[in-house]
Amino acid sequence: MDYKFNGDFTLDDYVQMNKHIMKTKYSKIGWKIFHAFFGIIFVGMIVFNIIVSNNIYELLNFFVGIIWIPVFVIVYIFFMSFMVSKWRLRKYYDSNKIYNEPTTFEINENNILLRSESTNINMTKEKITKIEFDKDSIYIFTSLLTVLIIKQRFLKDENEYKELKELIIKCYK
Repeated sequence: MDYKFNGDFTLDDYVQMNKHIMKTKYSKIGWKIFHAFFGIIFVGMIVFNIIVSNNIYELLNFFVGIIWIPVFVIVYIFFMSFMVSKWRLRKYYDSNKIYNEPTTFEINENNILLRSESTNINMTKEKITKIEFDKDSIYIFTSLLTVLIIKQRFLKDENEYKELKELIIKCYK
């Protein structure tokens, strides 16, 4: 079956894609190492404060330890939210013409064609490196940095989206 539909990408779509990539890419070993590193520092600070608290500065060290724990947690949360913050991703979204122009998709068993005012992309299975799915999105990777997004709202209804998803799994994955 052939599918032809139009869609406009939003900044929220781009942020959702980046969050999905962060979640799937870094949920592997690199992300675990990152969390372990911060965990070791956190535990190390507590152990250091317990060891040092046996001298005359016990009270001072206890309060320094108590102060560092919330500071550490706040810095960690800020760093994690910065990685996928909307204002940080806006410049990348604005610089990509594919995401800023209305796009027409034509998808069949042999190729995926994207057309916009400045872009004409014809992809076959050989050009696709990876395909991932989110709750309402299909992400088609053509390289490490290039991702094409198909949103459920681009199609007529949920059934058509499910059929398209099955076609992509069958023919391109």
